[in-house]
Amino acid sequence: MFPYTKTKLKQMQKQAVIDLVRFAGGRAHLARMLDKPISTVNSWIDRGRVSKEAAKEISEHSAFELHFPMIKLRPDL
Repeated sequence: MFPYTKTKLKQMQKQAVIDLVRFAGGRAHLARMLDKPISTVNSWIDRGRVSKEAAKEISEHSAFELHFPMIKLRPDL
């Protein structure tokens, strides 16, 4: 049985996106660091989570790997 409720998972994912954007210094800077369009970062914020593929990419990026492991970004996976 998974230890978190669906509501708790959504809250955790949303907070991880907020923390990621703050850590990067803003939406535009995060987009540049990850070589993504700003619209992609905005969609993560609007949805309150990053995609599975983005979570993997972010967790492997040298600037984020220590602070944003896959489990923090997507605890549901």
